[in-house]
Amino acid sequence: MYKKTGNRGYKYLTDRVLNYIKNAPVIIDDLPNHLGTSPEGKFYPESIWVDSLMMFSVFPAIYATENKDSELLDFAARQPGVYAKYLQDKDKKLWYHSYWVKRNSPYPPHLFWGRGNGWVIAALPMILDYLPDDHRRRGEIIQILQRSSAALLNYQRKDGYFETILNRPGKTYREASATALIASGWLHGVRCGYLEEKYKPAAVKALEAIINNLEYENRRVYMTEISGPTIPLPLFPYLGYRFVPRRKNYPYGIAALIFAAIEYSKAL
Repeated sequence: MYKKTGNRGYKYLTDRVLNYIKNAPVIIDDLPNHLGTSPEGKFYPESIWVDSLMMFSVFPAIYATENKDSELLDFAARQPGVYAKYLQDKDKKLWYHSYWVKRNSPYPPHLFWGRGNGWVIAALPMILDYLPDDHRRRGEIIQILQRSSAALLNYQRKDGYFETILNRPGKTYREASATALIASGWLHGVRCGYLEEKYKPAAVKALEAIINNLEYENRRVYMTEISGPTIPLPLFPYLGYRFVPRRKNYPYGIAALIFAAIEYSKAL
């Protein structure tokens, strides 16, 4: 936005984020505490979260390419493998919500959060867009995308949606932001040749399910069934997911739908 508008406020924000990425204290490998220096971070166990694969990799990949910063680009390319090491289940290939450093294990065990897996599927092709064809991490990232996608395909509902807990079908609820993120990543992956064509109809089915569930009122459009901010609770984590309320037009849900719509238009 700074490049497009010249507004210094965007440069301030960009510099601030870049400084955090480069200098935030790490708690394991390259990774900082997900909650950073926020008040919540003082009380919640030190942990990395799956959300950060999107937040902590896509921006530096873009910035590094724009500014020819090979060191920062290597950092961005390294993140998918590092996050997979701690958060991707070795057998199911789905992604856990968080990894608690002192427990030395993912948390919560045996539950796979839908939107978190959506962040992964949407982010990986975005990162790949900025890596040169001969980058040594490209093959690894493509494999992570393919294995994660193959696992997720089994959890798509008949109506096109994914649930807020993927592996508890029918026991939680369907969730639009996860569905839109997965649709975006699959359309993107197929378009670029990272994924097989079989993911395209599944992605279109997911996108159409959300579009058909939009609400229109007083010349406004509302995206429905987006779950609110979600924290892996230290106690009763399943209930924490189950009772996170859904609302219309949470911005991260709308952004996910825009990503999917852009990729759908490119597919056409």
